[in-house]
Amino acid sequence: EPTFLSAAGHLRPSKQNLSVGYRERSCSLLMHLTCWWSCTSGRYTNGPTYVVECAAGKKLLSFRSNQTRPMMEKVRQAIFNIIQSQAGTVNSLPKTARWLDLFAGTGSVGLEALSRGIREAHFVEMDPIVVQKILSRNISTCGFKGRATCHTSKAEDFLRRAIQLPRFAGGPFDFISVCPPYLLVSYPELYDLLDQSPLLHPGSIVFVEYPKQLSKQVRDSIGPLQRVKDRKYGRTYVAVYAGVDAVVEDEVDDPFLNL
Repeated sequence: EPTFLSAAGHLRPSKQNLSVGYRERSCSLLMHLTCWWSCTSGRYTNGPTYVVECAAGKKLLSFRSNQTRPMMEKVRQAIFNIIQSQAGTVNSLPKTARWLDLFAGTGSVGLEALSRGIREAHFVEMDPIVVQKILSRNISTCGFKGRATCHTSKAEDFLRRAIQLPRFAGGPFDFISVCPPYLLVSYPELYDLLDQSPLLHPGSIVFVEYPKQLSKQVRDSIGPLQRVKDRKYGRTYVAVYAGVDAVVEDEVDDPFLNL
């Protein structure tokens, strides 16, 4: 249960937080002050909410806003099970793999990938406040500072720069996650940029999260990759892209699989 700020910016603890004695005290004050600043500056339209989510077996800090919308944990786990069945082993992803987390926000997707054994992850997040106060702290909390690189940039600008500089960010990635704030981006623009991107190779696996109302903008291919799966998890839709010869298996036990 989150802790809210009053209109004046004072802490208004929930009953649950009172009962557990503010277990998050060591980091909560700074995060609450940051949330208050963000709210008063109009940066986050859903109000000054401080929440905690889980990834890589750790609790992660997060702003709940239109711009920073972490992938639901159940969806994230289901998607990783699909990817791991295709490109990994029973317990991990390939140890030499590189992951690109576009619209990283809290970093939950890339951090999950790191926890499953990949070599390195690059996080692209446009908001410097989120990078400094949320993403960087979550990377440190999970112990992945040496394997993570943050790019403070719009995802679209990052992709444009990669087109101009083919070895940008170290070259192609084995996995790319695209989890944007649905109605604040142009899916056609994203697909155009990904289609030209040297960050893909024929063996890459990409997944794109999207809402039902924009399903007609979701394309059947990205560069050398074809759409091999389309999944619905509650109100969340995810398209999975892989090489033309890839066979992406479904999870054995996926109660959220509707398509």
